[in-house]
Amino acid sequence: MAELFGKFLIDRGAATQEEVLRALDEQRKRRLPLGTVAVQEKFLTYQDVYTVLNAQADAPDKHFGELAVELGLLTPEALGTLLALQQERTPHVGEILVEMGVLDPQRLVLELNAFMRRLQEGAPPSDR
Repeated sequence: MAELFGKFLIDRGAATQEEVLRALDEQRKRRLPLGTVAVQEKFLTYQDVYTVLNAQADAPDKHFGELAVELGLLTPEALGTLLALQQERTPHVGEILVEMGVLDPQRLVLELNAFMRRLQEGAPPSDR
């Protein structure tokens, strides 16, 4: 969704492509690893995380959460909870654009409202 909102902002002239890419990069940098969230929330121990990371070395195409479920360390429900928490703790691209000085908070609210209206109308979020 962040990429869609970023394109929407670019198309409306509220941000440049470079600014949105920098904000998306910053968002990725700030996303806590799932193992960190799992330990913080006491779903996994450090040893469990180590076990999953070792398994991931042998299966680099698999995500941490997928392996944790396969290894029986997490249930699918627990994984869903952790993924939601991880997303909740990651700053939104709009917030980062405000921090960067690209948007002011009022403009962010206006753009978010316009974006949500477009989605609710069933229209593509971007005209281009």
